[in-house]
Amino acid sequence: MEVIRTRPHFGHGGAPVEKVIPEVPVRQWVCSLPWRLRVLLGYDRQLCADVLEAFVVELSRALRRRANKALELPARTRAHTGAVSVVQRGDSALRLNVHLNRVSG
Repeated sequence: MEVIRTRPHFGHGGAPVEKVIPEVPVRQWVCSLPWRLRVLLGYDRQLCADVLEAFVVELSRALRRRANKALELPARTRAHTGAVSVVQRGDSALRLNVHLNRVSG
């Protein structure tokens, strides 16, 4: 049996999750799309980028609106969101199945 030895990475790649995502409430959001659009996104990078941007903008707007209401902030622009977005291109059957994932807080 072959033994695989690794050495620690220094820098961004080896950063613990706690340093990347601080201890604040976060939630995962998934944007599923109609099958025909998923196929188009799989072959058109610009369309995929445009749909991701629309998803990010609208989700951030909704989160700022919620924060404004819950925290009674003077303006929505005072609330800031942070997020990590991922374009997932396949499913468990390895089919082309583009959908967007976002961890946001």
